Amino acid sequence: MHIEQTIQKMKQLRLSAMALSLQDRLDRGEHRNIDPETFISVLIDDEFESRTSKKIKNLIQKAQLRPEQACLENIRYSSVRGFKKTDLERYYKIDWIDRAENIIFTGATGTGKTYLSEALVFQTCRLGHKARKVTQDMLLEEIRINRAMRKYGKYLKNMSLTKVLIIDDFAIGDYNSQQYCEILHLLEERVGKCSTIITTQYPTDKWHERIPDPTIADAICDRLLKTSWILNMKGPSQRRKQS
Repeated sequence: MHIEQTIQKMKQLRLSAMALSLQDRLDRGEHRNIDPETFISVLIDDEFESRTSKKIKNLIQKAQLRPEQACLENIRYSSVRGFKKTDLERYYKIDWIDRAENIIFTGATGTGKTYLSEALVFQTCRLGHKARKVTQDMLLEEIRINRAMRKYGKYLKNMSLTKVLIIDDFAIGDYNSQQYCEILHLLEERVGKCSTIITTQYPTDKWHERIPDPTIADAICDRLLKTSWILNMKGPSQRRKQS
């Protein structure tokens, strides 16, 4: 009866994983072979691991990645693609996020830019950090809506707290100077504090042609190109290879 009351108190304190672990380990008689201090430590570890797992799952859901869930372990490395495994090993650890490094992936459609960027965001979530993927179209629409609702300040602050942000399909489409100015404002809030990943079909030396206002183009390039690792992805379409 005493154990049942303890388990109920654990649940009331929102220690559900610990309560489940206690009941399970008692049923299996594990407590008989472990000293009390170690047994308590094991229960705390079970609760901690459960909460960590839930946090990571929540971060992955909020990152808005595609259902197939790209990950670094499943990347196909080949010299024809323009990069090798050693190029990405640094991104398995948290250091690049702490340094607020930016990354730019350029290349033709289907070369795997989005997959590789999502794999890095998935890794970011596994490391316990907030991350998100958004296309340039979606980003500009969110900015427009939040400005209209007078929530832009809160939105910008939230985006500036996102440790890794993918801006997918950058410069693909016709956008005006004001729209690129909005992107510049976002980058100014992030550079030096958070990491931004850009994916685009256009090599960086073509960005000035895509951005109508030369001054804004200079500012965006200055914020990104000087602080980014740039990878031009090559080779045949990975989509055709998969199909």
